[in-house]
Amino acid sequence: MNTLGYGKVAQAAISALSHLAVNFDGGKTSFNAAEIAEARNLPRPLIAKVLTQLGQTEFVSGIAGRNGGYTLVREPELVTFYEVVVLFERVGEKPFCPFGPGWCARKTPCAVHDQIEELHQSVHRFLKGTNFGSLENPDV
Repeated sequence: MNTLGYGKVAQAAISALSHLAVNFDGGKTSFNAAEIAEARNLPRPLIAKVLTQLGQTEFVSGIAGRNGGYTLVREPELVTFYEVVVLFERVGEKPFCPFGPGWCARKTPCAVHDQIEELHQSVHRFLKGTNFGSLENPDV
């Protein structure tokens, strides 16, 4: 997990869903991994991997294969970034202390403990408070 609170795979999932969200038309139009990867400037194998995983959730409907594609199942406003990130990351973990795991819990907290904790809480507020309906289409 990086400083933002989520890693590369979760970022790719957010990117893939953002493409589906800004092009949402109630499920009439689907996009394959190559189209989404190109639109978001990400590697196709990574996007294919996250779409396969997302296709097993309540957020995305997908048909794999040459003529397949993926669509967002729910309205973009009803899907938060947090719901997607938790599919790929363990977001409930406490932030990592520069002195090692558990350091601040067993002794007086380190000098940067409060700042790290605030950053951690801020990221969670952002993820929980941001839905895919709040995005505008950068492709137009």
